[in-house]
Amino acid sequence: MAKERPLFVWLDGKIVPWAEATLHVASEAVVRGESVFEGVRGYGNAEHNELYIFKNREHLDRLRQSAKLMRMTIPYDDATLTEAFKELIRRNGYRDNVYFRPTVYFGEGESNSFDPSEIHTGMFCIVYRRPHSKSVLEGVKSCTSTWRRNSDVATPSRIKAAGNYHNSRLAHVEARLNGFSSPLMLNERGKVAEGPASCFMLIRNGTVITPPVTSDILESINAADDHRPVPRRIGTNCRRARD
Repeated sequence: MAKERPLFVWLDGKIVPWAEATLHVASEAVVRGESVFEGVRGYGNAEHNELYIFKNREHLDRLRQSAKLMRMTIPYDDATLTEAFKELIRRNGYRDNVYFRPTVYFGEGESNSFDPSEIHTGMFCIVYRRPHSKSVLEGVKSCTSTWRRNSDVATPSRIKAAGNYHNSRLAHVEARLNGFSSPLMLNERGKVAEGPASCFMLIRNGTVITPPVTSDILESINAADDHRPVPRRIGTNCRRARD
């Protein structure tokens, strides 16, 4: 069955039809995987006829941190990006659960130059319908991958960069070919790090335990690590939910 495609994509400040959302093959994002991104969830609420973005501000903060480490300058402020996300979800007609991916990319630059000042920096966002998977209720059949997580002193996992996901893909494909779903990855020291595109959380005696940030992980964004009241979630019809 063909995957459902969204009708529109946000690209460099404009919402464009899916078929027109293109980058040149010579862009650094294509040639070297030079981009950073966020994977953000939105959850539909039938009672309020609303869709809420989960921790929008925290995702934007992490996106800016990744971009800073990659020496990228994001050409939009948070308010502009938030409105773009909301309008993109509306234009695609989504009212139930979604997943969207704001991405900052390096475009075409001077030949063999890695100087950020000589490379165009752009941004796009794609949104997909994303209902809950069966694993939410049924769990997953996991394994320990033979592939180790990226070292923080080589290609830091704390940067949510497209290039880092070659490592995740190797682990994921290996697990699937061996009859498992999402694997668990260790770091070079043989300690638990995380899974491909997922953090690891252990509940012991009622306490949530996670690997420290020094374990070659991407610092996750979730509800379990929040010791404050739940932040306001931004609805897609331009009104804020209650705290």
